[in-house]
Parts: sequence; structure tokens; C-alpha cells
Amino acid sequence: MESTKPTSNEAENGNKPKPLLGDVFVVKYENEIDALLKDLIYDKSWMDDEDYKEVVEETFKILGITKQKLSDDIEIGVKNGHTVEQQIALLKRVLNVA
Repeated sequence: MESTKPTSNEAENGNKPKPLLGDVFVVKYENEIDALLKDLIYDKSWMDDEDYKEVVEETFKILGITKQKLSDDIEIGVKNGHTVEQQIALLKRVLNVA
């Protein structure tokens, strides 16, 4: 009888495949996150698209967050009965930009 040994990918994640280099993941709520970031960060009085992209990247780096993490958090809210729109409106209200 031949036994199969789990790969390090499977073992590390409890048999869930771990993303490998070259894998592409779709951020489920990417459009909503992009719209929110535009509302919160974009300042057309001095920013061009490159400036905006740089500010977003630096903000993510400083906060230690990614679009995927934000999307995952939104998904948790949806599973708990809160629409994406409700979550974004609440976040804007908390940040006092609504």
C-alpha cells in the first residue's frame, strides 16, 4: 500500500492549496474598494494617476493591509448580513468623509 505524503503547501494550510508564484487571484470586491479609495484618497488638485497609485501603495504598506484583505473583510461582513454598500457607508461615516 502506497501512502502519499502531503506537500508542504497542503501541510501548511490544512490541505488547502497555498497560492503559488504565478497564481492569479481575483479580488472579489475590487471595484468597490477602488471606488472607496478614490473617494478617500484621490485629490485631483495635485494628483495624477501615478501619484494616486503611489499614495495607495504606500498607504497599504504603512497599514500592513492589501486589497485582498479588505475584500476578505467585506466578505465577512456580507456573510454576517451587512451589504457592501452598508459597510462602505459606515466606514466613510467613521472616517468623517460621507
